[in-house]
Amino acid sequence: MNFEIAGKTAIVTAGSLGIGKATALSLAKEGANVAICGRDEDNLAAAVKDIQAHRDVKVHTSVVDITDTLQIERFISEVRDEFGAISILVNNAGGPKVGNYQMLDSQDWLNAYHLTLRSAVTTTELVLDDMKSAKWGRIINISSFSIKQPIPEIMLSNVMRMGVQGWAKSLSLDIGAYGITINTVCPGWTLTDRVKSMLSGADGDKRQKAIINGIPMGRFAHPDEIASMVTFLASQQASYITGTAIPVDGGVIKGSL
Repeated sequence: MNFEIAGKTAIVTAGSLGIGKATALSLAKEGANVAICGRDEDNLAAAVKDIQAHRDVKVHTSVVDITDTLQIERFISEVRDEFGAISILVNNAGGPKVGNYQMLDSQDWLNAYHLTLRSAVTTTELVLDDMKSAKWGRIINISSFSIKQPIPEIMLSNVMRMGVQGWAKSLSLDIGAYGITINTVCPGWTLTDRVKSMLSGADGDKRQKAIINGIPMGRFAHPDEIASMVTFLASQQASYITGTAIPVDGGVIKGSL
């Protein structure tokens, strides 16, 4: 299927590892100009090497802390200078601090807000004019199945990611008339560095087995399986899907809706 995004410019934040990198690769395979950012220059360089091993494309990279508005503004400006107007934005970020309410203080809550919610809002606001002018745009937030079924011990992620979807649904009401869609992808348990870290330790194997036993598909997701959904939502074929939160979870969510 031709997703009709060849030549369009796509930004993937936190695009040097895991689902972000897989998404950047998937978009590049469809012919999009891809720009990624992350906090580690070595990880960014490795991501570019991996992407270019599969597709002969130019990838713009920048070291960015997405909790810093000035750094995001600089990154967006760099991308425009190199590739032109931005058509596709994938809001992605590492998860906030792990812990239940007893383990969290006010600074943890503030950090989580800036990392998970405010960064998505800020980055989106900076690209919306491009999309409005073109009467076409795709915004996809990479979230978690926890917005539909909270995960124990990650309260900050549960709360802030629900906030992202509330914002996205609200924004969809305002931007649909411009041909812009905004959707949220909710991955299930996926083999990323963060998940591997969460399952490390003496009881890691036991915890991993317990998680797999609760997944009807009987396994963890691979990052490229999440990236495939993101890429579809970025396509012309997804032009009438907006404001949704779509699980890619192997059936782990137990609710019917």
